[in-house]
Amino acid sequence: MASNRTALQVLATIALAALLVFGAALFLARIAAAVTILIASIFLAYLINPIVRWLHRRMHIVLAIVVVYVAIAIVVALVLNFFVPPLIADTATFVKAVPALISELHAAINDQHSRFFSSLPPPVRTYLADLPQALVGFVQQYGLSTARQAAGYLLSAVAVIATIIAVPILTAYILLDQENLVRTFLGLFPEKRRPKAKAVLLDLDHVLGGFIRGQLLDAVVVGVLVYVVLLAFHVPYAYLVAVASGVFQIVPYLGAIVAFFPAITLAFVNNGPANAVGVAVAIVVVHQLDGNVIAPRIMREVLGLSPFWIVLSVLVFTELFGIVGTFVAVPAAAMLRVMKMHFLPGAVEPQEAEPTALDEALRLEKEEIANVEPR
Repeated sequence: MASNRTALQVLATIALAALLVFGAALFLARIAAAVTILIASIFLAYLINPIVRWLHRRMHIVLAIVVVYVAIAIVVALVLNFFVPPLIADTATFVKAVPALISELHAAINDQHSRFFSSLPPPVRTYLADLPQALVGFVQQYGLSTARQAAGYLLSAVAVIATIIAVPILTAYILLDQENLVRTFLGLFPEKRRPKAKAVLLDLDHVLGGFIRGQLLDAVVVGVLVYVVLLAFHVPYAYLVAVASGVFQIVPYLGAIVAFFPAITLAFVNNGPANAVGVAVAIVVVHQLDGNVIAPRIMREVLGLSPFWIVLSVLVFTELFGIVGTFVAVPAAAMLRVMKMHFLPGAVEPQEAEPTALDEALRLEKEEIANVEPR
């Protein structure tokens, strides 16, 4: 009887937890704009917090924040003046050149004298020949509608107000009031639980701050390396591809995909198959270098997540929260890992997970019992 009651309690707890999660998701969906502003403010606060703290040792905290904001304004102005115009020009030229690129690629794939493509089976050649047009159709069907929605949001009054006013102001309040926020949070717990709560808070702060600053720096490094590689191989639209690769590098593994396929296609159409192979090898080397040397040094293992959990978190959070979920998936998964580390049992030792002779004997015994039981 006691075991039945315990089972019912477990089921009731699971049902209640699921209901609370569902209700929280609905609530967050209703206040999506406010949540987006809050997330952007937290990201900006973590990004500039080390500089603000360093300046705070030499001046008042308000003056330190003002100095950092002025520096950010200067950097944004320089970027808009020197980096955005060539990016817009490259994008406009690329869009106009897409039909010609597809036509050239289609002709190269169907060329009977091509050493590479003529050796492929006819179904594969047909698939490759139709692939560029299918990709264009996919972009037109889904990408353009998403781009219009994004552009409409970015140009809306709400977005302008959020970017220029709400996010900087909220970020400033977070930086000014962070000590009181920590004290208020710790005050929610009984005195004997506060050391544990403080340890969790410090770990969350370490993970989130390390990810935001590290991932942005990693994105810049990868974008520059891709740009150098494409320039070295004389690939057109190198600046556009490198910027896209750097931006999407914020989402792990996506930057590699964004750089790889456009780069080798442009290299093949404009410079031939040998150049395309060279570009492919170079980009693979860049991302292997990033994955094994650059990113671990920058991130200093702050996430502690395996590639499986990174990819799974990106897929799940994107499905749940759209484009915002894509960018917050990895830090959110790392924060969940911190919570698990503090409140759930850890993983067993490798030798304990290995199947033993006793495990096999128990399995066979259960199998035999199941076979003799009347059906």
